[in-house]
Amino acid sequence: MQYSPTVDKLKLQSAQTPINIVGIRSRSKITSLKFANLTSNSNLLVAVYKNGEVYIVENPENQASCKVTQIFKHVNGLLLDFSWSADDQLLAFTSMNNEVIIYDVFYQKLMCTLALHTEADKADSSVPVKGVAFDRNSNKYLLTLGDDKILNRLEYHLENDPEEGRKFKYTISQRVEDLITSPKLNKAAVKKLSWSRDDRVLSCPNTAKGKVAMISLLHNHNPTDGETWNDWCKFVGNGFKCTMTQFSPCVYRNRNNFNDSDSTPKNGKYYYILATASYDSTIAIWNTCASAPLIIANEVSANGIQDICWDNDGKFLFITTTAGELLLGVFSANELGEPVGLDDKECGLMDFDAIVKEFKARETPIRDAWLASHSKKNEKDTEDNKNTKTGNGSDKKGKKEEKNGKTAKSSLKIKQEKGKDDTNRKGTNIKLESNNNDKKIIIDLEGFEEPKKKTSQVITLDDDDDENDDFKKLALLTKFWEVVKRNISNRPCSPVTEN
Repeated sequence: MQYSPTVDKLKLQSAQTPINIVGIRSRSKITSLKFANLTSNSNLLVAVYKNGEVYIVENPENQASCKVTQIFKHVNGLLLDFSWSADDQLLAFTSMNNEVIIYDVFYQKLMCTLALHTEADKADSSVPVKGVAFDRNSNKYLLTLGDDKILNRLEYHLENDPEEGRKFKYTISQRVEDLITSPKLNKAAVKKLSWSRDDRVLSCPNTAKGKVAMISLLHNHNPTDGETWNDWCKFVGNGFKCTMTQFSPCVYRNRNNFNDSDSTPKNGKYYYILATASYDSTIAIWNTCASAPLIIANEVSANGIQDICWDNDGKFLFITTTAGELLLGVFSANELGEPVGLDDKECGLMDFDAIVKEFKARETPIRDAWLASHSKKNEKDTEDNKNTKTGNGSDKKGKKEEKNGKTAKSSLKIKQEKGKDDTNRKGTNIKLESNNNDKKIIIDLEGFEEPKKKTSQVITLDDDDDENDDFKKLALLTKFWEVVKRNISNRPCSPVTEN
């Protein structure tokens, strides 16, 4: 007989008392928060803001050692979803403009931005990518779902690179185009793809007319071989919708299995627990062995559900709402079934805490050496840019000479010359002249000081300037106009010609 778990109200009240308040200097609102997956990285929290700012918070529960770092700011539209990789080394973000942004947590840098949801001959940057999810066990797959109703499965690996640290190499291993039934996905809030803990099953919220929940499940008996995930089953629920899915972090042993080769949902060797939710404040708990949900909780809040998340043991389901409420679903031990442990070799669950520990011992010196060299290179580039802007020693000498009334190298020389009467002259003529000795920009103006008087303005360029540096010429022209615009009202300008 199953008994409802009891909750110590005093402990629950104590747990709701803040132990630390992290201050982040942002004028926007938080749209998503996620802790890292591994126990060894339980001190890492990512916060995404509505204005595109993304922060990593280290030790958020410890006021003395808490550290907030902005890793990047996305300025091209709203970030819709993000996911940690299985080993916590990568973060993937999606946007409203057909972007999948990959960030390297280990090397602390943006790796690349992928455009996966448009045809090559029909480029459209406005396609929103609603969902993204790294796998949980294989550490080499990434799912994306866009408003083009295409589900992409990427197979990726990281490649060391002396210039960039690491590169994200990938291929689109599978593209599913007939999974979503809604003709207009962009009017729905479908998101939150999910992998089972062993990567054998992946879930995708589907859409249907009216208040009908539809969840599509794809299955692969041996995910490590990279075979395709095929249609396994669909969950259909009447009276509520589904916009997000989240598998329990546990894999459960199916007592109804009597044939190891049987992989059907009802009689397969393993079964999975899936939580679904929607903005209509309905929570449903599904068992892949059954066609009907185990639990349906309607109107759990007066506000729409924003997100759902399981704890690492699959005993607690955390639910957040659009009003900032935190709801908690509690399951007693073995209420949902008997979890499979890491010692089950056939299930093949990976212990990433141990794997990442070995990886860091081997790769951290390489990473640190690259970061050190990259930092020195950035400092050198910054110094070079600074010297370019402020000038070198000869520039300073030239400025001193200019103060003494001499013409200095790399200086801007503006000379005014009065010409003879030119009653037929109209408008302005700009001409660029250059030879082996010097370069000039000559601008002839009508009526600079007196009506019908010709005035010539001359800008002399540095001998060492590149003749083809049009940007510098434009900059000098801009400076010139800053000088003369106070004396000239709106006058037409003929096209620039270069001799």
